[in-house]
Amino acid sequence: MTTATDHSLWDERAAHFDDWGTPLRPPAEDLALYAAFVERCFVATSTPVPTLLLGVTPELASTRWPVPLRLTAIDQSEPMVRRVWPGDVADQRRALVGDWMRFAPDETPSLVLTDGAPVFFADPQVLFERVRTLLAPDGAFVVRAFCAPPQRERVDDVLADARHGAIENFHLFKWRIAMALQEQAREGVAQQRVWSVIHAADIDFEALPQPGFSARAVSTLRFYREQAGTLHFPTRQAYSRMLRESFDRVESAHAGHCGGECFSVFLARKAR
Repeated sequence: MTTATDHSLWDERAAHFDDWGTPLRPPAEDLALYAAFVERCFVATSTPVPTLLLGVTPELASTRWPVPLRLTAIDQSEPMVRRVWPGDVADQRRALVGDWMRFAPDETPSLVLTDGAPVFFADPQVLFERVRTLLAPDGAFVVRAFCAPPQRERVDDVLADARHGAIENFHLFKWRIAMALQEQAREGVAQQRVWSVIHAADIDFEALPQPGFSARAVSTLRFYREQAGTLHFPTRQAYSRMLRESFDRVESAHAGHCGGECFSVFLARKAR
């Protein structure tokens, strides 16, 4: 059950959704990877593909897909549906408030999409198994995951890169700090700890030369303060192994933008 406090927090997050940017939101290069995977799976399809979107990522809702989709988005946060969803379009897309783990679609999806969702799961296998049970035979799952680098960075090195103008934007900086703080993916890192480390570093973000550290972007750090919720960053190789436990065929790709393989798009398929 959502409390009044939870509702207020999500309402504020939704109201400031445009303050978040890449790589937390998928850039055009990553959307192209989604589209390429979808086209490969459904190139011979002329009728709309029944599709389930976990979350209301507006970029995924609004992109021009290479094949027609009939998309239903599901999100537990009513404020996100109300404020962030780009709007229903008859016979093309709609959004509903609901729980991914309990939602019973009225049409079995042949395609499931989501962006970044595994970061909130201590055991992403729970999410992957849920998707497998939702999909039709020979269905496809396309997901972008935030992956820890093979070699864990030192927090001091990330802070130094930020001070020297070597990190493209605040959101990448925030994620690199979180990954550097994480000792084990299953344990993850508390959002409050990310806030504490960045706050204690006392970096003058206004003095940095790169435009990606705007006041609006930096202000998103406040949503981590006093938050015990954890973020989890398996490596790309670990995600591939976990997906193979639930799906028959798994592959991944990543674009050349900031962060590289730390923001990989995976295609996982069921065999009929």
